[in-house]
Formats: sequence, structure tokens, C-alpha cells
Amino acid sequence: MKLVRLASPRSASRRNLLAILALTLAVLTAALSGIVGYAGVASAEALRSLAASPGGGGYFRVAVPAADDAHRSAAESVFAELGLDRGLQISSAEFSPPLPLVPSGGSATNLPADLTFLPVGWTPTTTPAAGSLDRFTAASGSGAELSEPLPAALAAAKAESLGLEVGDTFAVEGADSTVRLELVATLDSPGPDAAFLDPVPLEGSEPVEGTESSAGASAVPTAVVVPPAAIARFGGEPGIQWVFTVGDAASDQLAEHATALENLPERLSDEAAFDGADVTSSGGLASVLASAAEAVQATRAVLPIPLTVLSVVGALTVVQLARLLASDLTSTFRQVVAPRTRRRASFIALAVLIVSTVVSLWQFLQHGTDNPFAETAPSLLLLAGTVLALLVMALLARASDRGAVRLTGLALPLAVRQVSRRFGSFVIPAAVVALTMASATFSAVYMQTSDRSQEAASQIGNGSDVRVTVPDSQVLDTAGDVPNLNPYAELDSVTAASLAHRGEVQLGSQTATLVAVDAAALPGLLPAGGNLINVDALSTALAYEPPVPEPALALTPSASQVRLQFSTAAISDAEDTSRRASITAWIRDEEGAVVPVPAGTLALSGAESQAHSLSFALPDGLRAGSVTAVDIALDAGKVSSGYEVELTGVASDGGIGTGQGRFAEEPTLQLAGNAFGDASAGVEPLEEGVGVRFPEKGSTEGTVRARLMVGADAGPLPVAFTSDLAAELGLAVGDPVSLASGEAEIGGTVAAVSPLLPGASDNGAVIADLQAYSAAALAASPAPPRAGEVWLASTDSDASAAAAAAVAGVGATFASADSSLLPRFITPTTTALWIGVVGALLVGATALTATVVMFVRSRRSEVAVLRMMGTQVWDLVRGRGWELLGVGGAGVVLGLLAGLGVATVTVPLLVQSVLDSSDALGVPLSVALVPLLLVLLGQLLVLAVAACLYGKRVQRQALRVGLGDVNPAGLERELV
Repeated sequence: MKLVRLASPRSASRRNLLAILALTLAVLTAALSGIVGYAGVASAEALRSLAASPGGGGYFRVAVPAADDAHRSAAESVFAELGLDRGLQISSAEFSPPLPLVPSGGSATNLPADLTFLPVGWTPTTTPAAGSLDRFTAASGSGAELSEPLPAALAAAKAESLGLEVGDTFAVEGADSTVRLELVATLDSPGPDAAFLDPVPLEGSEPVEGTESSAGASAVPTAVVVPPAAIARFGGEPGIQWVFTVGDAASDQLAEHATALENLPERLSDEAAFDGADVTSSGGLASVLASAAEAVQATRAVLPIPLTVLSVVGALTVVQLARLLASDLTSTFRQVVAPRTRRRASFIALAVLIVSTVVSLWQFLQHGTDNPFAETAPSLLLLAGTVLALLVMALLARASDRGAVRLTGLALPLAVRQVSRRFGSFVIPAAVVALTMASATFSAVYMQTSDRSQEAASQIGNGSDVRVTVPDSQVLDTAGDVPNLNPYAELDSVTAASLAHRGEVQLGSQTATLVAVDAAALPGLLPAGGNLINVDALSTALAYEPPVPEPALALTPSASQVRLQFSTAAISDAEDTSRRASITAWIRDEEGAVVPVPAGTLALSGAESQAHSLSFALPDGLRAGSVTAVDIALDAGKVSSGYEVELTGVASDGGIGTGQGRFAEEPTLQLAGNAFGDASAGVEPLEEGVGVRFPEKGSTEGTVRARLMVGADAGPLPVAFTSDLAAELGLAVGDPVSLASGEAEIGGTVAAVSPLLPGASDNGAVIADLQAYSAAALAASPAPPRAGEVWLASTDSDASAAAAAAVAGVGATFASADSSLLPRFITPTTTALWIGVVGALLVGATALTATVVMFVRSRRSEVAVLRMMGTQVWDLVRGRGWELLGVGGAGVVLGLLAGLGVATVTVPLLVQSVLDSSDALGVPLSVALVPLLLVLLGQLLVLAVAACLYGKRVQRQALRVGLGDVNPAGLERELV
């Protein structure tokens, strides 16, 4: 109403000011609404993308092998108690125990004889990749009404790997009879469909009692989806699985849901209905939700910044416009409120800001973004930085005033003096410019630092740009188990490649993820990872130099056959000491990978020394480097008898070092006493020569094994730990450590400690060089770990992944550093920051315009006085322009410095919270120069236009003023 009364004269100037005020409020409202609305929509979209994430990351599942209505009722009560029915989509399906394939039971041929299927009663909800689901939707009523073959659906990748196509039929052995199935559709979709097509991880998956299964039946069955009413056809007591996917969960429910899912299996087991039931869980949705919750929590400290900046800039602009609309408002205020009261109110406001900032910053440094009061720290710091910039400008103006008398000309000294004496009039434009540039600088630093840190963290967590997992056993059984690295390394856009192994090790009572990769390749695999961790130092700390084989063991890459020569003799006078010894040679290839190659069998038959020669072919494509170990497995004999087995020479068709391949006086092949545990009890090395002495004791009880190996007595394995794991175990660099993996007990040493480790997505992991770990495991266990992953650094991840898929074949899985979910939550935050900056720039332009108009109105008398004193019009124009440009330029510079200071304090902690990493992670700051320069250019352009407008208005005013425009008070002030 007051604005209406003020506009009652309906003068053109007041109507224009009202229009500007309305436009300013509209822009301010639109910007604030855009920030809040965009952040909410983007967060909801990011949550929806969780449901579509590939693999187990899109779901969480709990399953019970045998379930009834009591289990269902108890489970639903637990779900409601934990709040899982609010925001998450819950789907359930019955499943039959695994059933073996009936050979030749349908039109499908060449299916593996040990194949087992796990029927799941579920009607798919998504469009199939091939085929039709019409028979699923038509299936209704009891299972007895369904005619065979029953409709079935498989995962598209699984069907392709089995060679099954839509229309093929196959059969499984049910509890009472054979059940025929027809593949009517293949599925390649996320959500519940993907979960139900992923087999339930049942311990000791066994066929239904009473059915026959071929020896060696697969322990991991193939999930096949059938109509729910058909489950009874398969017999046995069906189990039930509940699958949780992202529904309409809000961002503030993520942490609650993540915790509830983690506790769900234990909570179900505590229910009386589940007493004795085997509750299993699978899927990675809980960890994904926890990571998303961390990201959302970290963004809550950033989102208030654009809201605060816009609110403050908008408030200052409205104040300037209101002062123009009510020209007597300032004088009335000064009459009502005494100067002492105004100063007291200013000091109180400043004290409140300082105290709030200090407390909030303390909470922020102590607790990060977990404390609600700490979320305001960046915003309050920007405001405090703006106030500090104003104080610095006031001090600079005072200091410049004392030196203005030494300046030549009139325009600049006059501008300096006016700013110094009337700095209060310039507070609003100075604050608007400084706050805008401070927020722009913070936004530029946060954007670039978070983007680069996320890229580096994603690359480090993935191990490289592209990671290929070739499924197979965890240990190395045959030469064909190791993926051939060369076809991957030769792909277009691939710049570095390495094999890698992933497993678990026991460190005392702590279980940790272990990653083994070629340490020398780490700098090439992680070009962006160096932004967060010292990759070069990590590579150097883990560097492994394999022992140089003696000439007798060296092979040429062209070798295709190898001949081993042995000498054997029984240590007994018994008549029948015949035994058999199986020989396996471990060959190191040019890349350093070690593979086993069966060499043949020795027939041992007496106390007299016998000479043996075994020739064996090397696998195709194996570019041999050397023989690194030889295994001797001596079968049980009929009578007790020890044996001496000596390796006397190695030869190959490709030529080897020194002629006959005889060993040196001090051979490098030594007995690895811990390789086979109890199976090598009593085995001793020969006193002379390269070989072993098998004991007589226990020679009739079982196979005795021995391994001759190069580097069997190598030192401890260099291992790097994550900072959190090292702190939890109380370890430091140089400390000894023992790693237990399967049958191997490997001695190691802490070579490095790093906040993050390549290929490890959690904070409890260790990493070692692949060759070093393989050698240590070969000396301490029957077989070293298998390198089942291929890491690729690429300039085009999508193209490399597609090309690698053709090389890896069916069954391989792929992970890309670009597939991280974090940017989906962080990108909206940076966008909101820039919306706030642009909004502040536009609204600030209005504030500067209002300031110019106010100066022209309020300083008309000064212009008249200065003109009467002989000041030239051009000097007046330049002086007023220097006033605005000087204050604005100082606001730009000090705003940049204030924003950089706030970013230096807060951005590293904000990024650490987003990455969910330890405080030891060093986050280097970087600046997005392009958007910052654009904002800087825009701000300077606004200042230049405002100064030009100011100058023109003053010029017009100076040419029109007369003696009647002189205010006696103004004249007295100017003369003084």
C-alpha cells in the first residue's frame, strides 16, 4: 500500500522505478525458484537413475530357501517397521530349488551337461529384448492348468552364452517328473526383472531331493523366469525372495533406507518365524544409497550459497530502489534514529555475523557437513568475506585520500576524496559487486575441483577408464585361465593396459579387499588419478623386479616345445619301489604372467639312478620367457620308499642360453617348502644339484608334492594400505604384515599408505604388484591367484568397452569410470551455484543503476557548486566515472580474493564429503576459468555501462545547473 501511495503522483520516473522494482523482484523470485526447483528435479532424476544402474547396484534382495505364509507376514511387518515400504519398491517371487538339465530333453542342443536351472515365478514388467511375453500374461489359475512346454524367459546375455534362441525348448528334472520349458523371451532390463534373472546366492546349491544330477553340477544355477502359477510344477518346497528397488524415495530418506537394508537380513533372522531359516542377501543397492546419501548431504552445504547470495543482493537492490521511491525516507530515518543507535545496530549485526560464522566454521571443520549448523558455514563465510572486503575498501579509501593531493589533474583526486568522505554511499554497490564475484569465484573453484576430483576418484575406484572382468575360478588352474592382454592393448584408443586380480585377504581379524595389478602400469592407467593420490610414488613403492633366471631356465619367445631332463633314484632296498611322478612346469611369459603347463609323468622303478626326459608343447600364443617353477607330485607307492628326484637340464626347440641348458653351480631353483602345506611334509632339498628328496614316511598314504621355484626365498611382499585400514590396524610404512588368502600365508611389508587405492571402492583395501603377489602366492600355496580382470586406459571409454566386448566374448562384464552415480547428484549443485551467480549479476546491475540514479539526484547541488568553482564538465564526468569504477574495481578484486579464501577453506572438505573419503585425502584446488572469466567480463561490462550512464547524466546535469540548484549546506561542505 505504501508503494501505491508513493506512486500516486503517477510521475513517469516513479512508474519506471516501480516497473524496475517489479522486474527485479520477478528476476529474483525466478532465480530462487529455479535454484530450488532444479535441484529438486535433478535430485529426483538422479534417484530414478539408481533403479536403472547396471548389475546388482540397482537392487537389494533377501531370500529364504523354504518359505510359507508365516514368513511372508513376518517379513512384511519387518519391512514396515524399518520404513522400507515408504520410498522403495518391494517385489516378491517364489523360486524352486535348483534343478539339473535333462540332456536331449528339448530342441536345444550343445547345452553343458552340468547345467542347472533355478526357476523363478515372476511375470516380467518390461519390454523383452527378443520374443513376446503374451504367454506369461495369459497364464493364470493353478499350475495344473498350464500346458507344457511352460513359457520361460532368460537374461539376454545368458541365453546368448548358452546358444539359446526364442522358440528353443529344454527340460529340467523336477521332483516327480521332467518339466519341459520353451524360451519365449529374453530380457535385458533393469529393476526387479534384472534381480530375478540374477540367481539367488544359495549356499551349496543342491538339486531337489530325489532328483539326479550329473557329477560336477554347477554350484551357480541359471535363473529362468516362469509364470508364478508354474512354480508348483517343479516340486520341492519353494523359497521366496524379496527385491527392493528405488521407488519414490526422497533424498532425505536415502541414509535411512541404506541403513535399513544393511540391517534387514539380521533383523529377519531375529524373527521367530525365521528361526533356523537361512536368510541370504545380495545386491548393492544399500551401498549405492549410502553413497548417494553422502553426496546429498555434502551438497546441502553448497545449495544455501546461491540462495543466500541472491537473497542478500536482492535485498540490497530493493533497498536502493525503495530509497529512490521515497526520497525523504533516508532523512526521516536519520531524524528518527540517532547516529549512535545506527552505529550500535550495525555493530550488533556485525557481531552476530562474526559469531555465527566462527561457530559454524568450527562445526564444519570438526564434523564436515554432518552437522546441520555446519551446513551454513560456506554461506556465512562468503558474507563475512564481503564485509571484510568492505572494511578493506574503506581503509584503502582513507589511505588514498591522504595521497590524493599528490595526484595531477582534478578528476581522479576529486573521485578519491568523494569516495573517502562518502564511503557509506558506496557500500551497497560495493557489497553487491564483491558478493557477486566472491560467489562466482567459489562456484568456479567448487565446480572444477569437484569435477576433477570425481573424475579422479571414479578412475581410481574403477582402476582405469574401462575394467573388463572375465569370469572364471579365482585360482590359476590352466594356461588358458589367464586372459591374453595383447588383443586388448592393441585396441584403438587404448593407451595402457594391465591384467589385475581382485580377491580378499585376512589381516588378523580384519577382512580386506586385495587388488593386484602391474604397478609399473599404474601411471598410465590413472592419468586423472594423480589429482588425488601420488600415483608415481605408489607405483615406485610397489615396484617389483622379478629374479633374473639363470641361462638354463631362459626360453625364447619363439619356443614351442620344452624338454625337461630328470634323474631319479629310490632310497630303499625294497623290491617293488615303482611309483609315478607327475610334472608341471610354470612358465613366465614376456608380460610377466605365470601359467602352469603339464609336462608329463615320470615312471620311477628302482634304487639305481634313472635318467628321464619329458618333452611338452607350449600353449598356442604363449610367448615364453622362462621356466620359473617345476612341480613334482609323487604318487603313493605300494611299499614305503623315499625317492630322490633331480632336475638335470632344460632345453627347448627355440634355443636356450648356454648350449645344453645345464644349471649353474649355485642354481636359482630352490624348494618352496610352504607351497603345498602338509602335502610336502618331510620333503627336503638335495644337498647337491637341483631337486628334492621325498621321505619314506607316509609314502604309501597319499600323494606327496614339492615345488622347485625361482625366488622361493624372496623377501616380504610390498603392499600398500588405505589410510583408514592402516589406522584401524595400527600400521605404518615399514611395518611387517601377514596376509592370509585361502591356503596361502604371505609375509609382507607396508610399502605405502594412501587415502585411496586403484580398483578399490571401499576404504578397507590393500594393493600389490601382480607379479610380486603371484610369485609370493606361488611360493606359499598350490596355485597363484588368477588375473581375471583387464584394466584399460582409453581416450574413448565407450569405444574401448565395445571393442573389448568383442575380444572378451560372452559372459564378460564391464565397468567404466564414467558410470559413477556421484556426478548425477553433484552436477545439479554446481548448476544451482551458477544460476545464483547469474541471478546476482542481473539483480546487481539493477542495484548499480539505482545507485547511479540516486547519486545524480542527491548530488545535484555538488555539481552546481563545483561548476561555480570553475570545474570543467569533462572533469566532473571523469571524476564521477572514476568513483564508480574505482569502487566497483576494488569490489571485483576483493571479491575474487574473498571467494578464493572461502573456497580454500571449505571446498576440500566438501569434496571429501562427496567422495566419502578420509581426511588424509589431499584435494588440490583448481578453477574453472572459462565461466569465471565470463562472469568477470559481465561484471566489468555492467560497471562500464553504469559508469558511462553516470557520466552522461552528470554531463547533462552540469550543462543545465544554475545558481538556484546550489544547496547552502552543500556549498559549505564543498568549500570546507
